[in-house]
Amino acid sequence: MNCKNVVQKLPDYLSHTLGEPETVGVRAHLDLCLECREESRLLSASWDMLGLLEPVQPSAYFHARFWEKVRQQENVVLERTGFFAKFPFVPALAGFFVLWVLGVAGGARLFAHRHETATPMEIALNRFTSPYPQNSIEIIFQEGRTPTGRMPVTHQGESL
Repeated sequence: MNCKNVVQKLPDYLSHTLGEPETVGVRAHLDLCLECREESRLLSASWDMLGLLEPVQPSAYFHARFWEKVRQQENVVLERTGFFAKFPFVPALAGFFVLWVLGVAGGARLFAHRHETATPMEIALNRFTSPYPQNSIEIIFQEGRTPTGRMPVTHQGESL
């Protein structure tokens, strides 16, 4: 046996509640280990001192007063929580409602910006930077279109 196991079994060893094989093992270890023997002596002395104390006898009304205080504390807890004690889901429901309102408001704001029309310059820049070849600026000008999709107009009002 090692010291850790012996120290854990010392209370049972001193109260003679260990089985025969464990008792023999603890006794053999105590014969060899000075530290565990000292621990056993200190624990035994502590139990002996506790045995010298007179047992405390509670008063005849101890149990009644104890349970009365328990009932008072239970009532205090119920009074503190009040409405939420009867409906514990209300805070969670309120939190969910707040998050839902924020989500709807945020979604409406994003959706409102979605329908804004782009300026011709933004359209041209989008086509210029488009990853799709059919919208590239080179192809648009080779076809004779403008980035806005209309045919270019000259000073006299004629098309090119």
